[in-house]
Amino acid sequence: MALLTRIVAALLPILSMGIGASLTDLTSASEPHLHWSFQPPERRPPPAVANSDWVRNPIDAFVSAQHLRHGLAPAPPATARTFVRRLTFNLTGLPPTPREVEEFVKASRLNPQIAIHN
Repeated sequence: MALLTRIVAALLPILSMGIGASLTDLTSASEPHLHWSFQPPERRPPPAVANSDWVRNPIDAFVSAQHLRHGLAPAPPATARTFVRRLTFNLTGLPPTPREVEEFVKASRLNPQIAIHN
């Protein structure tokens, strides 16, 4: 019990800084059903963007618009080696084997789109 009391005492100042405010606002609001998370999704047309060369699909247009809004630029495309490492880590949580990396790099030289699907 003493440990729990110390943990709560340590967290109270952090929570009072505003982290818990949005939860309180949501639960105590007279009309919580108006919160954005309770609204059905709606399809919006992609925004017009200045960097149209970077945009490959509608989602990219939304990302590009936010880049502009925040003064950012897209990162350069990843190399095949970097791409397969990121992809494998994201999908499995593990790094690819050296053989998988080399096979992907070789396949991506021939046809990058086919390499991704294999």
